[in-house]
This record gives sequence, C-alpha cells and structure tokens, in this order.
Amino acid sequence: MYMSTKEAAKKWGISERRVRLLCAQGRVDGAIQSSWAYLIPSRAPKPGDGRQLRHQRQEYLRLGTSGLDGLEQFKEMDGDALLARCVSHVDAFIVASFAVEGIGLTQEDLHQLTSFESVPSLSLADQLLALHLRSMILSMARSSSLGRTAVRLSEQYLGQLYTSLCLGLENLELTRRLDLGDELEVFIMQDEREFSAAHPLVRALFCYGEVMRIAPCTRYNALLASLVYCRLMVEAGWAPVLVDLERIDELKAALVMTKRRGNYLALTDLVSEAYREQMR
Repeated sequence: MYMSTKEAAKKWGISERRVRLLCAQGRVDGAIQSSWAYLIPSRAPKPGDGRQLRHQRQEYLRLGTSGLDGLEQFKEMDGDALLARCVSHVDAFIVASFAVEGIGLTQEDLHQLTSFESVPSLSLADQLLALHLRSMILSMARSSSLGRTAVRLSEQYLGQLYTSLCLGLENLELTRRLDLGDELEVFIMQDEREFSAAHPLVRALFCYGEVMRIAPCTRYNALLASLVYCRLMVEAGWAPVLVDLERIDELKAALVMTKRRGNYLALTDLVSEAYREQMR
C-alpha cells in the first residue's frame, strides 16, 4: 500500500513541499517516483532530520528553573476550576500579548468589546483579533484534558491557529502565512525531542520564543506565539500568564536573549514570578 505526498505530510506533521524534497533527496524509504509524483509506502517512517537543531552545539539549554516547583499550587485538577481561573486572568494575558505585538489594548477595552460595544480607538482588525484570541483561549480551557493528552505541534496545527485568529481578515495581504517549512520543522522536531518531558512552563516558553523568532507569518506572530503558549499551559492545567503591563519591556528584553543566544533563564524566571504575583 502506498500513500501520496499529501497523505504523508498529514501523517508526519510536515509540509507537502518538505515531503517532496525528502523524496527527491532519497531519504524516504521505499519511495517511488511516478512521472512527477511520488508513491510512498504507507508504513514508511518519517525521515530523521539531517540538519543541526538550533542550540545543539551548546552543552545545555539555559532554561531557568527557579520557582517552578512553586507553580504546582496554581495547577488546576478540575476542568471547571481551570475555566474559572482562565476567565479571571485571560484579559490581563491578552493585554500583555497585544503589547508584545505592539498594539495598545487595555482591560477596559476588552470589557467594552465583550459587552458588544465597539472601541473607537482600536481598528476593526484589532478588535476582531482581541475577540478571537479571547474566545480561542477560553475554548482551549473548556476542552483541556488536564494533562491526560499530550500536545503535539505541527505546521498544520500552527496554520489552523493562525487561520482562526485571523478569521474575517483573510482579504488582508498582511495576514498571509509564509513558506518557512524547514525552520518550522526543525523547531517542531526540537520540541518533540528535547521538551516533550520538560515542565509545561519551560516547554511553553520555548515554543513561545521560537515562534516569535521564526516569525512564520507576515503579521501577528506574537499573538500566534501566545496561542501556542496557551495551548500547552492550559492543556497541562494552568491558566495562561505572561507579565503585568508595566513589565512588558522586561519581557521583550528576555525575548531578545532567547533569539540571540537561546538563553531562556530570564524569560522563565520572569514568567514564574508573574504567576506567583498574579495568582495571589
């Protein structure tokens, strides 16, 4: 039995373009070229990555661990409790996420939007993005398995998140996705290999920083990164938290360190502290 490159892409969680390239390089066991297409054995394993993963030359990733044990007190073991905690903290998280994106938004603006009133100081696009982000986060909380189901990231899943975030903005050229399959695949593979067993906050912040670094979309990468962060934290039982608005500059500085040196110490410690402050 054989499968197409499209079927293999869906099965392996990579782009169809990447599957064709792997076939052309002879890295897919048993793949046969038929005219312009490839036939791939249905049981063929996903090829290993021949490229060097980001940070691989470092002896270890600098992740920051202080205060992680203390976060257990904020983890919810009940779905209703998790949803209630998310409802209480989601607006502060959205305001911080928009600030990282460079869009001015207040909790009062969000309250106005959720009361079915427009906010004249915000563009229609920004108002839609805020409502979509809030709705998606709370939907994640409602469907959380509280750690019983592993979250597996893929290019397709990131694309689905972005499409849902930008619903109603499809006609804007600035919201299109870029073709960065190679970089995304390396990031996803590193997440699978090195972070699947890490503390949820460490994994979530690594993914948050890497999506920001790779910037797979022409706009709203910070909001996409926030959604990935939320999915990982909420699925593990934590309401999402970033930082208070007055500490946004510290958060941005910490993100610079993740991009330049793979140093997550400052970012992890900063968000750990924000959890203890905001969850009191």
